[in-house]
Amino acid sequence: MPLAKFIGWGDERLPWALRLFGWKSRYVDTSRGKLHYFDVKGTGDGPPFLLIHGLGSRAADYAMLVRRLRPLTRRLILPDLPGHGWSHRDTPDPDDLRAVLEEALPVLAPEPAYVLGNSLGGLIAVRVAMHSPQQVRALILLSPGGAPMDDAQVSQLRSLFIIHTFAQGRHFVERLLAVRPWIWPVLVLGTIARLRRPSVAHLLKHVNNDHLLRPEDLRSLTMPVWLFWGSADGILDAAQLQWYQAHLPPQTVVDVSEGYGHSPFMDRPGQFVAKLRSFLDSLGPEVAVGAKIG
Repeated sequence: MPLAKFIGWGDERLPWALRLFGWKSRYVDTSRGKLHYFDVKGTGDGPPFLLIHGLGSRAADYAMLVRRLRPLTRRLILPDLPGHGWSHRDTPDPDDLRAVLEEALPVLAPEPAYVLGNSLGGLIAVRVAMHSPQQVRALILLSPGGAPMDDAQVSQLRSLFIIHTFAQGRHFVERLLAVRPWIWPVLVLGTIARLRRPSVAHLLKHVNNDHLLRPEDLRSLTMPVWLFWGSADGILDAAQLQWYQAHLPPQTVVDVSEGYGHSPFMDRPGQFVAKLRSFLDSLGPEVAVGAKIG
């Protein structure tokens, strides 16, 4: 598919354009390879945000969200997970995703941050919060993955991410989003190019139940938690949501909203951030120190 390859070529170079909007591109060395991240200065005085993307995605996909979060914070940190974006492209083990991020955390977020993760990024965000709770002011989970599945469910989910044709790519994007953007053909081609990267295929092949969460993992969380789930999510089913609802700690706020899909910040970014602001506004001053909500 030559056109998909061309889109992928441009997709890889898009982050250069973000530098024109104040996104600083940086690298941090870890024992498992170089980790690329964007450092974006906010226009507010609230705590930093650490944004963690999902499988086959990249930090730059949070661009629309970053634009709306900048008034709330003094800094946003957006890492490219191993095998994604501009980070090293070896054949990462699923455990590398969390381990590399935790190793780089003192550089990425030297002060406690709001940690936001979508899909696979939500699973990694939970792991970070478990192992480094002192670095997490609040945990923000958007359709997080990681709920236990049997082998058949793992295989079925894995098959969604294996794309060879435009029709398969279109089907994936239709399941991903509740609102079809006007650039959806370009989005489909970019999705095909990214999901066909060898590093993503390697991760898909090697992920298994050993990498998923246990009820006690969620119950161990001590920080405020916001779970946002779009009712039109076509990637993860309702059983995943129900498992999170059953095991997240009592301080969790759950928002299941219509009109949003698996990546809600892409469907209605303005309305989504308004909901996120309401959650942040509900936090006590000891958590949201200096947060500028409005």
